[in-house]
Amino acid sequence: MELEFELLRLRERYYELIEHTNTLKYELNNAQKQLHEKEKIEPNLNVDLEKERRRADEFENDYKSLKIKYDDVCERIRIATNQLEHVQIVLEETSRRCEQLEKEK
Repeated sequence: MELEFELLRLRERYYELIEHTNTLKYELNNAQKQLHEKEKIEPNLNVDLEKERRRADEFENDYKSLKIKYDDVCERIRIATNQLEHVQIVLEETSRRCEQLEKEK
């Protein structure tokens, strides 16, 4: 249950970061277009653009990190599910064997 909660939390954060990264990239592209259209570039605009580039890079790094964690959690859930299925099979076999032994008594 804890893994599922962690997976849901990571998935939510993952999608938030994708959305925010796309927004930042869109805004960054628009800012770049505006810069090229103007003859005189204001120094503050360059500073803001560089800050946004750094923020976009940070979000991209966060996105990659969360993607790795998300994939890891998915793999752990897959393994746990396989183990659970195996335990269920063993329990069913044990139950049948117990019933068989009871009948043989």
